[in-house]
Amino acid sequence: MIRHSLSALALLTLTTLAPTAFADGLSARISSDSVAMGDSFQLTLSADPAELTAAPDISALNRDFDILGTSKSMQTRVINGARSETVAWIITLAPRTPGHLTIPSLNAGAASSDALTLDVADAANLPPVSNLPGASGITVDLKPGAYYVQQEMPLTVQITIAPGFRDGAIEAPQSPDFVLEQRGEDRVSRSEQNGGALTVIERDYLLRPQKSGTLTVAPFTLRGTADDISPISAPRRDPFASLFDGAGSPFARMLAPGRPVTLRSAPLTVEIKAKPNASADWFLPARDVSLSARWDPETPAFRVGEAVLRHVRITALGATGVQLPDLALPDAAGARVYLDRSDLGTINTPDGPAAVRDFSYSIVPTSGGTLTLPEVTVQWFDTASETSRVAILPAETLRVDGPVTPAPNAQTGAALPAPAITDTGHRRQHTIWLWVIGLTFVAMAGVIFLWRRSRRLQGSALQAAKRRASMVRIETACAAGDPAAAYGATVAWSQLAARCGELGLSARLAAFPDLRSRWQDLETRVFAGEASGAWDAAGFLKAIRATDRRFDGRSPLPRRAVLPPLYAPLASANLSHL
Repeated sequence: MIRHSLSALALLTLTTLAPTAFADGLSARISSDSVAMGDSFQLTLSADPAELTAAPDISALNRDFDILGTSKSMQTRVINGARSETVAWIITLAPRTPGHLTIPSLNAGAASSDALTLDVADAANLPPVSNLPGASGITVDLKPGAYYVQQEMPLTVQITIAPGFRDGAIEAPQSPDFVLEQRGEDRVSRSEQNGGALTVIERDYLLRPQKSGTLTVAPFTLRGTADDISPISAPRRDPFASLFDGAGSPFARMLAPGRPVTLRSAPLTVEIKAKPNASADWFLPARDVSLSARWDPETPAFRVGEAVLRHVRITALGATGVQLPDLALPDAAGARVYLDRSDLGTINTPDGPAAVRDFSYSIVPTSGGTLTLPEVTVQWFDTASETSRVAILPAETLRVDGPVTPAPNAQTGAALPAPAITDTGHRRQHTIWLWVIGLTFVAMAGVIFLWRRSRRLQGSALQAAKRRASMVRIETACAAGDPAAAYGATVAWSQLAARCGELGLSARLAAFPDLRSRWQDLETRVFAGEASGAWDAAGFLKAIRATDRRFDGRSPLPRRAVLPPLYAPLASANLSHL
């Protein structure tokens, strides 16, 4: 009964204050004659139930509005002994486009209402105002500095709300001009201002601009409900207020329906700089970039002909994984270097999240003695100082056990002659030992060859079946237009190809520019989600099939192709533990 009394008083007040249009038996009113895009408002249709023959037809509203909900209520009034009833339909609407919109005349049987007008504004053009009391508000903080295309820009959104706010949800702006990603958990604190308690919520985002020029970020919007437990009209007091300690009682809050509220931040405008002309061909804007390396195992023994695994990592603070370049180790005299695999990931550092790219190489010494791995460099652009820098992995010198391969003559290119042996007996004994070692090596090589050939013949049918199944999975993913599934299936397919002695994925990407560009686009969609337009699944599948026909185990390798991996790719380790 108390709820019906409050509903009746609220309906009477809205009837008095809201824009209203009366016509033949049906009155229409809206809660506000001006709203912002993304906001909702209420249209109330009321009439005498004795004069109605049907419920209102609201289908005409679908042209310019989304109908979010409908409800029906009955109001009974007794004035000077005269009893009257009113039936009301409350329709919650959201405008679809900004501008000056018209709510058309609506019919309820023989009754009809007059048309109403409504002004809908773009939220980006609205001032940062709030219909919450006190010091409520929402602000966006961006540290000053120079920002470049694809650079990560840290944003902090701070929301301050007064008591009585509930059921809130924040809406972040969206645009093809930038990518916005939330990072971390919300931070909640309490503060006192003018004798009142305020709740402060902070949320962190990373903003990545997609083009240079003036970037405008529309306001962040917070929508929720605020307690509305004040008396509906000044002359009339709540007869139950004294029983429950006025409006602050829990019973008053339960009976109060609440009112929708909206908080908006001010639009954010920032100038985004283009790639500097003096930067490297591969533009890597970041706050810091470093190179590191480790061996697997940690302290390996280096011997001629035995492969040792080396992991090299690029770490870029304030960058994304797709921005990290390919890393090609320079040739080392006295060793062969094979790229086994590369992986992208993200790690958390004390200075914030950083993108990482891990490369795994097999180092096979070909000569005993001293082996020097040259230094590795990566050019990047320091966004703090706006200068080009170079990250360096220093050269590393190793000691290799095994026979030393003679160095070529500097003038003729021929190997230097070995010193003459003058002792005839010693020379004969040395020759015998060479024959014994040679025959032993040939015998061992023959046994190993026969064993490996037997194993290869046993597993060839299984490998072929697995490879056909992996190609079917790629075709299925492309047919479904699923980039993530296509990425995983392609990685599995390339690993099987490497096990069969064919080129791995990195070598195929180097040999086929079309496949390389399509693979980079696929990585962008899977890991960054920032690629524009629809994914060309048919073109990607065509490029995969082309390289599969070229390197199917029967066609010869290209003359300048990268050597295939010595071993099957190792299982991917957790990036956070590398």
